[in-house]
Amino acid sequence: MKKYILPIMLLVLSVFLFSCSLNFGQNDIIPKSDSIEITKHSTSGEGVDQTITVRDTEVVKHITDNFNSLSLEEIDYIKPNMVMYTLVFYDETTEVQQVNIKSKKHLSFSDDNNPYAVTKGELDIDYLDALFT
Repeated sequence: MKKYILPIMLLVLSVFLFSCSLNFGQNDIIPKSDSIEITKHSTSGEGVDQTITVRDTEVVKHITDNFNSLSLEEIDYIKPNMVMYTLVFYDETTEVQQVNIKSKKHLSFSDDNNPYAVTKGELDIDYLDALFT
């Protein structure tokens, strides 16, 4: 009986480690989404905000993957006058996440009132901007 304990313990340990490795490193910043409503906010007081809805599967996947590849760090505050884009992600007709991008140079954003700074990876804001042309 003792000779079976070690293999069983190794099996249990390997299953545990394998299941942990599947979740390690995966960000769930943005859940699976079918469409995105993007609002480009005017940075000057004279401009008008523009809103588009993106339903193209490849574009939605690209933007979602772009967010989910980032490494983030919580920060205490973000200057409220720096808002440039608001992205609202939808799964069918249900809102699953809203993200506010605050700055182009020092990228930071907030979701559910929690501000984050990007510590690793890049968010392609030029790609978002190109969707408005």
